[in-house]
Parts: sequence; structure tokens; C-alpha cells
Amino acid sequence: MTTIGGICGRIIAVKDETDSVIIETGSDRARLRIKRWAIGSVDTIHEEDA
Repeated sequence: MTTIGGICGRIIAVKDETDSVIIETGSDRARLRIKRWAIGSVDTIHEEDA
């Protein structure tokens, strides 16, 4: 997913009570909590079965 600010990451948790998601980004796996309205796009990657 990509935020409206341009940060790319992988969603690892959804917090319904605070209307936010936690994303993991970068090679050091830094975690960020962002509001759902800040999600710009969701790019789903499907692995093909061999």
C-alpha cells in the first residue's frame, strides 16, 4: 500500500478502535501507525501457484 504522502509499506495490523492501520516499511522493518483515510492506494501482490 502507499499513503497519500508517498510512503510505501505492507499492512501488518488493523486497529478498528482507533480507525488506523500499522504498516511495515523499509529493509529495517520500521513500523508506522497511520489513519485509514491516509491510504492512497492498495497494491495487492498475488503469488502464482507453481
